[in-house]
Amino acid sequence: MMFLYVFQRLLELMVSHFPAGASNRQVLHYAQSIMAGGNFQKYDFGPSKNKQVYGTKNPPGYNLRNISSPMYVYYSSTDALVNDRDVEDLAKSLPVIKRLQRVTNTSFNHIDFLIGSMAYEAVYKHVIRDLLSHVHK
Repeated sequence: MMFLYVFQRLLELMVSHFPAGASNRQVLHYAQSIMAGGNFQKYDFGPSKNKQVYGTKNPPGYNLRNISSPMYVYYSSTDALVNDRDVEDLAKSLPVIKRLQRVTNTSFNHIDFLIGSMAYEAVYKHVIRDLLSHVHK
């Protein structure tokens, strides 16, 4: 009986937060990114407003070379929402990649990163190890 109560509470919590809220502009920017043919660029307001905001009629790309923090990237080739080739291409653009780790479980999907029963073994323990590697002793 306790299991059902805990499961019900967990389900209520997940449903109230997933999918997380997003603004219309965030969703539109995501769609623009898909349509941009692989260009990772800022929000496209249209030529006239882009000129006001960015100084050019087209939105500029993000300069990933300005990122100086070490990056640890975990991904799954069976993620239905993120293409593994896109992750690998992004990683090539980042200047300080410490780890690019693909989850090898062939059923590991996008939501599994958050609530999957295999998440600890597949991802979390590695994330904890990587975080601890930056703790000064």
